[in-house]
Amino acid sequence: MECPVCHQPMKKVRWDISHNPNNDNKEYDRTVYQCTTDDIWATTEIPKDNLNQQNI
Repeated sequence: MECPVCHQPMKKVRWDISHNPNNDNKEYDRTVYQCTTDDIWATTEIPKDNLNQQNI
């Protein structure tokens, strides 16, 4: 991910799995990025495909 201010690559500082209890407890891959130069933080949450539930 690129910093929106200085356009340098942002460092990944954390990765985990999040859950949405309002959407059948759907799982998301959550990644937190940081630009230490501009003190900017960004978080992405991308739906995690769960093939086991789709095949039931």
